[in-house]
Amino acid sequence: ISFPSFSADGSRIAFEDFPGVYVVNSDGSGLRKVFERNAFATAWDWKRKGVVYTSAGQEFSSESTDVDIVSINVDDENLSYKQLTRGGKNDAFPSASPDGKWVAFRSGRSGHKNLYIMDALEGEAGGLYRLTEGPWSDTMCNWSPDGEWILFASDRENPGSGSFELF
Repeated sequence: ISFPSFSADGSRIAFEDFPGVYVVNSDGSGLRKVFERNAFATAWDWKRKGVVYTSAGQEFSSESTDVDIVSINVDDENLSYKQLTRGGKNDAFPSASPDGKWVAFRSGRSGHKNLYIMDALEGEAGGLYRLTEGPWSDTMCNWSPDGEWILFASDRENPGSGSFELF
């Protein structure tokens, strides 16, 4: 089990248990698998209460980089989901903005792991913006409560060293 994330009201928790994404009530009841594909790095959309974002790939493994961002409507009886990024460019670690309009994430689409934001409803087709650029790894981002800042880990001071700092 990894990447647990509380819903905005604290009543539910989403998490990854390879392979798949689960939602459970915060008291431990009502465990439900909401996504069948291999996935990791779950995050609730705090504005759109029933939406969970995850990084997922059909054949994802710890060695694979063919990963895209998917949104899952866990309140929909049919558990509808939408693929927000395309092409498996190591798109991972999604984080929804507090207003529910954007999803920040890490992507390897440039050849380096940099940060991007995209439209939360339409994905990269609705708007994709690069936030960082460089030969390092920027990853595991999170929005400030007012949506003005994005906190992230980076090895930009010593790329490839495995030593990360917060920016």
